Amino acid sequence: MKNFSNRLKEERKRQNMTQQDLADQLHISRTSISNWEVGRNYPDLEVLVRLSEVMNLSLDHLLKEDIDMVEDYSQKIKTSKKKSTIIKVLAGILIGLFVVTGLSLKLFVVGWDVESKNVRIDYAKTPDNNATLRIDSKNNRKVELVKNGSDEMRVVEKFEPFFIKRPQKFSYYSIHSTTEQFQQLKFKDRKVSINWTIINNADKQYHYQKYPL
Repeated sequence: MKNFSNRLKEERKRQNMTQQDLADQLHISRTSISNWEVGRNYPDLEVLVRLSEVMNLSLDHLLKEDIDMVEDYSQKIKTSKKKSTIIKVLAGILIGLFVVTGLSLKLFVVGWDVESKNVRIDYAKTPDNNATLRIDSKNNRKVELVKNGSDEMRVVEKFEPFFIKRPQKFSYYSIHSTTEQFQQLKFKDRKVSINWTIINNADKQYHYQKYPL
């Protein structure tokens, strides 16, 4: 019974090709051809297809009656499918991590523009002569002012991780200034101008007054 090794050697000689001739057409080493013809190993699937094309032989003819070779390829295909599944799972996990990381950055670090109706702003002129502007979230979230140009500040909300969230109901963030550091606050829905004259002329005390939005 002929196997792949015998059939390959026989067909190569029938077509008047040396091992080197065949190797050159397949772009592999002559040693690889020699190993196949003595049954030391088999070509991989991609090379096997090229081999059938170069020698003008069908895959069925090359593999005919070689049970060991067929089983070898069958096992390689199963292994390849397992690797493919593992790669897909890992890719899914990585994509999930990127999504979670991006969402976490958005929620806890970068924040998002808040609508003016969801915040309270008040002001005071402190005894140490600082003008203080306080921003408070009506949603009990962290509120920050972010520089958005030379004379504008964005009002953003952020989530706080449960393990560092402050126990008080509202979170206030103060901006102290002895000069007019910015002229307006930018909300998601509109912009609000800041009248520093009113704030600087307020009584020097820690009594905060509501700033109109």
